[in-house]
Amino acid sequence: MDKKCIMVGLIISIILISGCAQKLCTEREESCCKSGTCSKAEALCIEGSIPVFKGCDNACTFCSIPQFRGAHRSRSIEDLVEEAARLVSEGVVELNLIGQDTSYYGADRYGSPCLPKLLEALAKVKGIRWIRILYAHPAHVTDDLIAAIRDLEPVVKYVD
Repeated sequence: MDKKCIMVGLIISIILISGCAQKLCTEREESCCKSGTCSKAEALCIEGSIPVFKGCDNACTFCSIPQFRGAHRSRSIEDLVEEAARLVSEGVVELNLIGQDTSYYGADRYGSPCLPKLLEALAKVKGIRWIRILYAHPAHVTDDLIAAIRDLEPVVKYVD
């Protein structure tokens, strides 16, 4: 992979974890309109990205995130649910949970990773159709997380 591709990837990662909830319109006709007869307006779904924490405690040799973002600092479940509810009130129906290692969410604040508890709380927010987990590290994917992905209706059934 050339240096230009690596820099573009790093810049995109920085933008995604910058703390801004971004709304992007994307066409998801298969998910939004299962009959295939809906209008283009009905096929547009609004996404919102929520950074669940800042920083990172992993010391990957290829990554400089810990050096310029600092240690892993999780946001509270209450704060994230409040932000999700605000985004839904603005028309968001798909939440993208982002961070350098979302599966490690809560370890600093609650004593151990607790992404399943966050997913349970977010799944209760009225109006959310999908919750997407981005950037999970396999080392922190637990049986509880797999069960939450399986059992909670709005959580998409894959991990990025």
